Amino acid sequence: MGGSTQIFSRNGVLDAQSEDDFEAMLARLAAADDPRLLLFVHGGLVAEDAGRLSAWIMQNAMHPLVKEGWETAFLIWRSGLGETIDINWPELRQNSLFIRIMLRVIRWLERRVSSKDALLAVTDAVDWSRPLTAQDLEAVMAALDSMREASADEVLAELELRGELAWAENADGLNSLQLSEDPLFLELVEDPQFLAEAGKLENQELLDPEVREAIAAARAVPLPVGAKRLEAIDGAGFAVALAAARAGWRVLKRYIRGRDHGLGPTVVEEICGSLYLDKVGAVIWGAMKDDARQHFLQGGAAARLMQGLDAIASGGKPVRVLLIGHSAGSVFTANWAAQATALAPQISTGHIMLAPAIRMDEAADLYGKASAQFEGMRIFTMHDTLESANHLDGNVFGKIYHRSLPYLISGVLERNGRRHYPDAPLLGLERHHLPRGKLTREERRVLDSMRDTLAAGPDRIVYSVSNGPDGRTTASEGHGGYYSDPETVQSILHIARHGFT
Repeated sequence: MGGSTQIFSRNGVLDAQSEDDFEAMLARLAAADDPRLLLFVHGGLVAEDAGRLSAWIMQNAMHPLVKEGWETAFLIWRSGLGETIDINWPELRQNSLFIRIMLRVIRWLERRVSSKDALLAVTDAVDWSRPLTAQDLEAVMAALDSMREASADEVLAELELRGELAWAENADGLNSLQLSEDPLFLELVEDPQFLAEAGKLENQELLDPEVREAIAAARAVPLPVGAKRLEAIDGAGFAVALAAARAGWRVLKRYIRGRDHGLGPTVVEEICGSLYLDKVGAVIWGAMKDDARQHFLQGGAAARLMQGLDAIASGGKPVRVLLIGHSAGSVFTANWAAQATALAPQISTGHIMLAPAIRMDEAADLYGKASAQFEGMRIFTMHDTLESANHLDGNVFGKIYHRSLPYLISGVLERNGRRHYPDAPLLGLERHHLPRGKLTREERRVLDSMRDTLAAGPDRIVYSVSNGPDGRTTASEGHGGYYSDPETVQSILHIARHGFT
């Protein structure tokens, strides 16, 4: 008979309340004739209560292994990001300036990304003379039809016809003078409601610090526009309109590169990336991934666990470890793969990832370092058709983002340095394995490396819904459903009992 333990950590370090349980777990493993450890790490975009719940569900699902002599552990790492998103996203969704910018940009984009034979001017019914509400935005988002969207080649042809292709290709390099002559910019600054809302202090507090700095700079110097009607525009209206106009061109750039997520979701991502990146959780998402890595620093929970297992294996006993990481928990499992190269050769580690939210480049680097003791890997995630339909409707995000949580992470939360990294390739998104669209040279190198890793073992990626052989079945239709899906649970139990082959 094995044991079952919940372990709590913060900033990578064990909570005091977990010390005794942690040491007792290691003692049971050391005393076992055949030490085997299953460790589950929940996702990071959750509040502590949700982390406890997912750990409890998985703990019950894995109980049969305890009867078979396994030690099972469930790491509850408290990042607090869930609470932060709870605070900021509803506030943003109700923010009249955000709503007006969203609808203006969608209106401007409609005839550039909609098929000519199926134009759907969903913004025609909007009453621009009044403050707009979340209901206005939700109605437009619901009316957008991805089936009416043009292909990348069709959008490119439309932009060439309009003489706008160079602008889209150079979206990030457009200067203030160019953007101030753009029809989208002019449409915004000629909207009295937009100018009134942009000048309000409460709206500015939602904006990123860099945008507030741009507002202050615009107020301090003459505006670089020649038209008399624009000379009286407040610096806030000018700076915000520039950022919104650039976001519109970035959407088009993503379309012609095949890196869009659909019209509505891509506009959300680019407006957030241009104006509200800090407030929607991008900074905290990065900090949360750092939290996962901190477990492996000296004195961290993972480092201490590895030391304990190494001591057991050095005594002559082979030790088997099976890691399960859900969503951002995959950052933990991948870092284990790299760190395990220093462990005793008697320790073997298998990796199961459920809808992993780790970036493809980090995964390729860390799993590329996996040692000979690497038992195997299996990823359970969704086909893109199901992933795209797995909307966040009714969640804290309201009904304005019609894509899944991994799409939100890829489209909004990931960064390259301080810059927004739209359509950042994630290990758990099928679209980034196909791949779709034009990749950079580095993205292509990373994809090739990850494909080599996935090809090194049998069926290392299984897409839902899949009714495959034992250990290769999943029926989860939601990002958070894998650990409660009976088919996935049976696959995990099979891998624990029989391995990956």
